Amino acid sequence: MNMGWVDDIQALLTDADNQIEVVKELHDKALIDASVRSQFKTRIKNILENQRSALDYLAVAITKQYGTPKGLLYYPLAQNQDEFPAEMDRKMPGVAAAEPGIAAAIERHQPYHPIMEWLRELNQLTREQKHNQLSPQLVREVYQCRVTEKKTGAFVQWEGLRFDPGKVHSVGGTIQLEPEPDREPTAPKLIEIGVGPTGALVFGVPIDPKTQRPYEDEKLEVESGPLHQWCFIRPHKPVVLELKNFQSSVAHALNDILQAVHP
Repeated sequence: MNMGWVDDIQALLTDADNQIEVVKELHDKALIDASVRSQFKTRIKNILENQRSALDYLAVAITKQYGTPKGLLYYPLAQNQDEFPAEMDRKMPGVAAAEPGIAAAIERHQPYHPIMEWLRELNQLTREQKHNQLSPQLVREVYQCRVTEKKTGAFVQWEGLRFDPGKVHSVGGTIQLEPEPDREPTAPKLIEIGVGPTGALVFGVPIDPKTQRPYEDEKLEVESGPLHQWCFIRPHKPVVLELKNFQSSVAHALNDILQAVHP
């Protein structure tokens, strides 16, 4: 099988990676400068289309090789498992009959599976951008906290999260860890959930649910305050985080399906 199309898919994802970095650079500028927002939105559109096209390129190449191509070919997206066989035959005709292993791999990556909701979100955003308008976004204020271990420089930073005893509530939040390679093996873990008197520890110090900061400790430096983020309206998630999640999820799906194409 001529696999030159794999290079085309990789080119799409590489370009999307590069544009995500540009979007990250434009993010804060677009908060305060209206003239930057159009560029910010068009970059987002390009990234989404590249990510969605990577899946469609895969579907077209597989159908041409193993199926009976006719009409427009796309990556199938069924709403439930019962609909998948018909959707597969409609979007990639003949492939399931000729190569059930490939169809099974594609079925693993359908939006009705609990951890595959991102496929529906990617499709929704791409269609909106392509046919209706540049995706509307809003600015949301979230809480950010950065805790640094003074001795080593290691830090833990979170945003869009709330720590309650034994639970972490997220509104599209993230936790960033920066360990110090020379930390002693016996040193406290950077962050632990579900332990300690309040249900969360950072560098071994409990996080106070009232302040969302660790209790005062001389070995730690703490910075916290509001952070403003651009978010999609539907799904209501931070733009940069969602684009990065799409990127890693598309790459994972492609790799899994390609294993069935050429094991």
